[in-house]
Amino acid sequence: MAELSNPPWEAFAQLIAAGRSATAAYAQAYGRDRGPGSRVNGRRLLANAYIRERIAEIRSEAVVASASTLEKVIEELECAAIKKIERGSFKHACETTKRFADVIMDLANAVEGKGL
Repeated sequence: MAELSNPPWEAFAQLIAAGRSATAAYAQAYGRDRGPGSRVNGRRLLANAYIRERIAEIRSEAVVASASTLEKVIEELECAAIKKIERGSFKHACETTKRFADVIMDLANAVEGKGL
């Protein structure tokens, strides 16, 4: 799916994918105040199948774009742990491995939180 043909819808989808609330995204996309009308209309736009599909696509593109960075971080942590093991510093190797696990858990939680 390409960008939505309706510019405010596309702006709304981009803002939602970036983590904004439906109310804030609607208000910004349409140049409105963040009042009750923005809350109602933001929820209405979230129910739109085209917009939901576009939000999912934007989020998916972000995950793919960050994959190479994640691979680099994983490789660096793995190399650091191996070097520490080779030097006989098992305590530090365990600490590095824990940091590696924390990075993976943070990523998993972020992906889960975004519904990817």
